[in-house]
Amino acid sequence: MKRRSLFEKALPSLSRLDEASTNRVLCQALVQHVPVAVAVLDSHLRFIGLSDRWRTQYGLGDGAVQGDHLYEVMPDAEALWGEAHARCLKGETVASEDSLLRADGREERVRWEARPLMRGARVTGLVMITEVVTRQRSLEHEARIRDAAMEAALSPLAMFDLDGTVTYANAAFAEVLGYARPTDLLGQRTEALWGQPGEAARIWQSLLDTGRWIGVTNAIRADGSARVAQVSVSLARGGDGAAVGAIASCVDITAQRETEKALGESQRRLVTLMDNLPGGFAFRCRNDSFWTMEIISKGCFDVLGYSPEALIDNRLVAFATLIHPEDDKRVRREILEAINLARPFQVSFRVITRKGDVKWLMQQGTPQFAGKSEVQALEGVVIDITDRVVATEDLHREKARAEQYLDVAASIILALDRQGRVTRFNRKGTEVTGYTEEELAGQNWFDLLVDPAERQEAKRAFAEIVAGDGEELPYLENQIRAKGGQRRVIGWNLARIRDQTGYVVSVLGSGEDLTEQREIERQLLQAQKMQAVGELTGGLAHDFNNLLMAVQGNIEFLRDVVPDDPSVERYTAAALKAVGRGAELTQRLLAFSRKQLLRPEPTSINRLVGDMTELLARTLGPHIRISTEVAADTWDALVDPAQLENALLNLAINARDAMKDGGTLTIATSNETLNDVAAARHPTLSPGQYVVIAVRDTGTGMTQEVLDRAFEPFFSTKDSTRGSGLGLSMVYGFVKQSGGHIEIQSEVGHGTSVLLHLPHASRAPSDALEDEDATAVIQGEGETILVVEDDEEVRSIIVAALKSLGYVVRQAPSAGEAQHLLDDGLRPHLLLTDVLQPHGKDGIQFAQEVHEAFPQCAILLMSGYTEDAMERNKQLDKPFALLRKPFGKAELSRQVRARLDARVENIHQAAV
Repeated sequence: MKRRSLFEKALPSLSRLDEASTNRVLCQALVQHVPVAVAVLDSHLRFIGLSDRWRTQYGLGDGAVQGDHLYEVMPDAEALWGEAHARCLKGETVASEDSLLRADGREERVRWEARPLMRGARVTGLVMITEVVTRQRSLEHEARIRDAAMEAALSPLAMFDLDGTVTYANAAFAEVLGYARPTDLLGQRTEALWGQPGEAARIWQSLLDTGRWIGVTNAIRADGSARVAQVSVSLARGGDGAAVGAIASCVDITAQRETEKALGESQRRLVTLMDNLPGGFAFRCRNDSFWTMEIISKGCFDVLGYSPEALIDNRLVAFATLIHPEDDKRVRREILEAINLARPFQVSFRVITRKGDVKWLMQQGTPQFAGKSEVQALEGVVIDITDRVVATEDLHREKARAEQYLDVAASIILALDRQGRVTRFNRKGTEVTGYTEEELAGQNWFDLLVDPAERQEAKRAFAEIVAGDGEELPYLENQIRAKGGQRRVIGWNLARIRDQTGYVVSVLGSGEDLTEQREIERQLLQAQKMQAVGELTGGLAHDFNNLLMAVQGNIEFLRDVVPDDPSVERYTAAALKAVGRGAELTQRLLAFSRKQLLRPEPTSINRLVGDMTELLARTLGPHIRISTEVAADTWDALVDPAQLENALLNLAINARDAMKDGGTLTIATSNETLNDVAAARHPTLSPGQYVVIAVRDTGTGMTQEVLDRAFEPFFSTKDSTRGSGLGLSMVYGFVKQSGGHIEIQSEVGHGTSVLLHLPHASRAPSDALEDEDATAVIQGEGETILVVEDDEEVRSIIVAALKSLGYVVRQAPSAGEAQHLLDDGLRPHLLLTDVLQPHGKDGIQFAQEVHEAFPQCAILLMSGYTEDAMERNKQLDKPFALLRKPFGKAELSRQVRARLDARVENIHQAAV
């Protein structure tokens, strides 16, 4: 059917009107609500008139455009319609469809037609008729895509109207129903396609009631035959939610149903045939980890105590779980081997029945393959051979069981004759010692493997066992030397083997490799000991910091009281230097106890090691060669770089002292990812990614006794003039506090390796800022400062220093008393509070409350070491600034001034 032109929709005879009648007809047209937009232009393309629909569709609004040029009102029109207008003014009718940019910037798809406006034989203008078809074209495009997708779909699909009549079907749907072409299905009703008489009506009613129907029914093909089909039908709804039709898909499952029926019949016959199997049962099971039974005959009840219904599909119990734990691995291995070789299998094993009895079974079976290689199931018979096994001679039975245990045991199995010579040795023993049974057969176990330091005691205990004194055999632990020279700790449970007369003919031992367990226990004990010492040293360092504060403050006051006196200046400088050494000592103690104030940041380990090489060369001297082995892809570590440099320097100095005659110091870097198993070897280390720094020397090495105490504070093998004994303990505490791990590997005469595991940083390092002048003293401007410190001497020093700097100072010994001052109206410019408080809330809690109540009050915390409260401070959205004890007047002045200046800036920004 030919589509009506736009002109026919609007003003069929407008092009033939003369100029006199144009205005009359145009007015009449504008009043009418024609279904398209109309504009009348003179020969100069100026608007003579236009419809409201034209204004609306092209976003012209209500403004007057009468007499205005079309291209000025609609700038996009010239490029789009200019040629058409020129042809139209020559008497030609032009029509097309284009995209037009509206005056308000929106793009529309427009179908248009332009006809000349005639006065006699002369063209006096033109008429533009347009229709916006954007949505229509979009819907047409979507429909084409939808139809193409449905036609290309592999699934059979069809569409129905609400009366159940087919309105669309794809090729797959036609194929299922036996029609040559999808169009042959159009107009068919559901009664002719689905189910028995009346069934299609019930399906359709259920669809209308619930919106969806899924089920199995008969599909009636074009030739009248029926197929079993899985059908899914859903209502299709329009934009308003009302049902407009239905869409259906179906799958032909006739072959599947026939196969299932045939398989069921086969299974029934098999069960019937095997139900009378004496002393056993027949089975068919899936090839899964539980050997899930698909078919099992009634004889299973007499053998296992479970009915077939309990075993099929593991409804009550899985057959595999009945196998005796000592036989399970062997049985699985033998059956798996038969499956891999595609041959029948025969295996004997024990099961635990429902009553808890142990029975021996012999299972014979054959793998059933689906295709060339995939094993679908196992089929066979199981026979109860308990009576046959029990009738076997005791010695043979015990020997058979021992052989089976040797094959699958997770422990070392060792049999020794009365002289201590090896007669049997299992696979686990080979894994631990490196010796095969053939290598050890006839060899004296004690002379070959037992550590010389424990050999005589082990032989004595063995002699007592062979003598047969006492029924209880002792549990023994001793060290052995493996074939490669490694020491292994073995725990032994022993049993005497006697002949019929009661004479001890051999000793059977079950051994467990306890090496890693004992090492973990040693590490835990060491960690607990270090923790206890750390708590003690941390407390001492805290108190010592307060003492140093008092000493340093008084010395600085003394220097201020007697200025410009060289002798006083000399003594005060020496005293302040001693205070600095004391502060350094407390920092070492805090580092060991993991309570120092760290500033972790992403750090390039390779760059840090490279930057330290020259310093180490000057420190260690010319007789020590320095070598670096840095992996190019070494990650950045999240660590305090200054403390790491200090730690590496300590390790390097220790290495130098161990190489008195010269040697090589090697610093190597690498990456390591620890999984759960690897991390379990280090009780204090979590799984994750770590950067490893290895510091190795070629020195004298350490004995085991020195290794056990290497990290203890104040322990040193040097004389008292060469060290404090805090170097390694400081490194230990620093690494642990950084979330890492440290270990030492050393042997006398073979040097020492110290391995540092440091946490991987998730972001790249940034350039460090330059340090400010540490000696400058900055005066105050009369601001009020509230000082909260429980130590009276330290508080008096701080108060005096602040007053000398020009501040107004109020003080309190606790957060509670400081709160009273605030309640009485005190509004300080800055709160300076110690983190540790004697009673109630700590300094961080108090600082948070003050900050919330008085946001314009600056906050500065004081602390000599980290603890739980400081960790909480790090977790705050905006952590408070921290002043580390002991500090002098200069540092106090800078920190206070910085906080006050930041406060003023924040107030100014808030006002703006």
